[in-house]
Amino acid sequence: MKEIAAMIVAEISKSGYGNRLPGGIVLTGGSVQTPYIAELFERVTQRYVRIGYPNENLGKTVSEEIKSPSYATAVGLVWNGFKSMDEREEGYKILRVDAPKYQAPKKEANPQKPEKSTSKSAFNIFGTIKKMVLGDDLGDSDKY
Repeated sequence: MKEIAAMIVAEISKSGYGNRLPGGIVLTGGSVQTPYIAELFERVTQRYVRIGYPNENLGKTVSEEIKSPSYATAVGLVWNGFKSMDEREEGYKILRVDAPKYQAPKKEANPQKPEKSTSKSAFNIFGTIKKMVLGDDLGDSDKY
């Protein structure tokens, strides 16, 4: 865990955001349930560290096991997806107002029905099975 914390410090420094994290670091996932992990990360990273729970995005009717830090990332992604859908829906409402009205195509007064073909049906299940099993080398006139 110390090595992971050191790698996080290196990545933060490499990104150029070393001094721009006033909120600190939020740990999520199943491994954050390890005892004293927040304290270990605070000691190694020299930043404020907290464990992220998905409770603020969930209603009161959700089961307790989903409120675990193990599901924080998944719940956050789903919540962000719903939020994004809401924003897109507002944009669609604006587009719908400006959209031209739909006009159904006009029907003909006497549509002509297609003539029925007197040839064999194009879909012949037994012929298809024969070709799949035996191949095309027998032809239609061969008898078994």
